[in-house]
Amino acid sequence: MWSHKFDNRVISVSCCNDKVAFGCENGWIYVFDEDGLLWSKKLVSTYYRGPFTDVNVTSLDINDRYLVVGTDFADGKVYLFDLNGKKIWERQLMSILGCWERPEDVKIVKIARDEIAVVSGFVNDRLTIFNLKGETVDVAIYKDFVRCLDADKVVGIGTDKRSEILNVVRFEKPSRDVVVIEDWAFFASDNEVFCSCGWSFKAENPIISANKNKVCFSSKNRVFVCTLDGDIEREITFKGKITDLRFVDGDVLIGTSNGLYVNSKRVMEGKVFKIGDSFVIFEVGKNKFKYISL
Repeated sequence: MWSHKFDNRVISVSCCNDKVAFGCENGWIYVFDEDGLLWSKKLVSTYYRGPFTDVNVTSLDINDRYLVVGTDFADGKVYLFDLNGKKIWERQLMSILGCWERPEDVKIVKIARDEIAVVSGFVNDRLTIFNLKGETVDVAIYKDFVRCLDADKVVGIGTDKRSEILNVVRFEKPSRDVVVIEDWAFFASDNEVFCSCGWSFKAENPIISANKNKVCFSSKNRVFVCTLDGDIEREITFKGKITDLRFVDGDVLIGTSNGLYVNSKRVMEGKVFKIGDSFVIFEVGKNKFKYISL
C-alpha cells in the first residue's frame, strides 16, 4: 500500500493488472505498481515557445505492454511508451486552416489489440487509427463533438448526436461512455444504457463495466448486473454516490463515496476514485491518492 500527493491536478488515469498511470497538468506522467512509483516523466512542447510550453496530459491508456499518452494544443501529440518509460514513437496531430496551422487537442486515446485509436480536434473532431509502428491506418472526421471511445476487436465511439461501432453499425442517439468487449459495444448516455446487439435500459447518469460474460451499470445509487443479451440478473442498492464499477474474477466491485463493495458487501471504507484489476485507488485529499491491493 502506498499514497502519493501530486503537485499538479490529475486529469486522466488508467489501470491494467497491478499498474496505474496518472496524467497531470504541466505535462507530468506517473506510473505506479503495488510497491509505489515506477517512473515519471514531464512532456514539454516542441511546437510552441514562450508562454505556451505548459503541456497538459489530457488522456492516457495503459495495457500489459504499452502506455499511450495524448496532450493538448500546446503540444498536440500522441506518444507511445513501453512500461519502463522508454518512448517508442510520437506523432504530431495538426489542424490546417488555409495557410495557418495549429496542434490539435488530443481528447481520448485507447490501445486496442494491435492498434492505437486517438480522438483529437480543433475545428472538427478526428479519429485516427495508428498501428503499433505509428503508421496511420484509418482516419474519420466528425462534425459532432466526440465524447467517448473504446477499442478491442472493433472501435466504439460516441458523440453528442450519435453512437457507432466504426464501419459496422450506427445509432442515432448520443453517448458519453462506451465499453468495448471483443466486437460488442455497450454505450451510456445521460439517461440510458444500450448495447450494439439491440437492448437498452433507462438509467440516470450511468457508469458501465463489462467482461466477456456480464455487463453492469449504475443508475443513481443502484447497480444492475445483466447478461450480455440484456437479461437482468440482480439489482443492488447502495448508500452514497457510485464512483466506479469493475468486474474482477466474476465479482462486481462497486466504488462509492463512502466505501468499496464486493457485490453487496462493503469491504473497505473511504472515497473510491478508481478500481483496478487487483487494487483500488482511494481519494484521500486534494490531488492525494492511496493505493490498496485487493
